[in-house]
Amino acid sequence: MSQTAAHLVDHVIPHFPVRQWVLSLPIPLRLRLAAPPELFTPMLQVVKRLVTRHLRDRAGLNADEGHAGVVTLIQRFGSSTNLNIHLHAWCLTACTSAGGALVPLAVLKEPDVFAAMVLPVAVLNASQIGAATNGASQFDEMGDPVTPEAFKALLAMDAYHLLATAKPMPDTLLTIGMNDKRVSPWMSAEFAARAQAKCGDERTIWLRTETDSSHGGGTPEGARVAEFADIPAFAWDRSR
Repeated sequence: MSQTAAHLVDHVIPHFPVRQWVLSLPIPLRLRLAAPPELFTPMLQVVKRLVTRHLRDRAGLNADEGHAGVVTLIQRFGSSTNLNIHLHAWCLTACTSAGGALVPLAVLKEPDVFAAMVLPVAVLNASQIGAATNGASQFDEMGDPVTPEAFKALLAMDAYHLLATAKPMPDTLLTIGMNDKRVSPWMSAEFAARAQAKCGDERTIWLRTETDSSHGGGTPEGARVAEFADIPAFAWDRSR
């Protein structure tokens, strides 16, 4: 069990806020699930769907605007080794990565409402995902920019494009990992450069770079701890 936990922390679960959800089952259902494992799949799908819907509602998103990442472990016994099938689900609660297609747009359109902005490993140039290392694998979810309709939609969620005509943005911290193969670091770098050119004289624009980091999993412990210290420190300083 300890090896599984270490693998999940180091290589599977991104290093952003996670909330644990525990589902305890009534005794008749525990007995029903004790033998046929194929019944777990539809049950887990229902659990993920309900948790995702709850998080979307709390965030004010529509059904097609947010997807939760969930890792679930099935525990079959209680502390007295009795049959007690229950689920432990870890669900991401942070808005990073693809959140770059949502959060900066809101901030750039209403900058006076926000004291600061933090953009960890964010998709900030959505219309150019075809040029990104992992771009083609995102076409099913975000759209293929080669097609006119998809390109129009991607352009509408492109923070780098919007920045050119936006009002001065609040102080901003962007973070990237140079080994990130899921969201190309150049997206944040070019966004930071344009932001610096546009409002760097009156706003703080920081690009925090980790040479050994990736998109969460596989990031060295020291780099992870340092980033976890820097992001809240920046947010706290700007909120005062």
